[in-house]
Amino acid sequence: MTTIKSDMVRARIEPELKERAEAVLERLGMSTADAIRIFLTQVALRQAFPLELTLPEAARLPETEQ
Repeated sequence: MTTIKSDMVRARIEPELKERAEAVLERLGMSTADAIRIFLTQVALRQAFPLELTLPEAARLPETEQ
């Protein structure tokens, strides 16, 4: 039998955010560890951040004229 090696990942998360996210993940049938594993797998496969990051409209800087 082979033993799977694993590393521990620790992050500080606001308790309310963690609870809200865990509630969604539970409904999807996965744990927080599953979600993190999927995220990191996608980063490694794509060699990029797997989500498009944009600011909400209200937080965007005004466009400058050139």
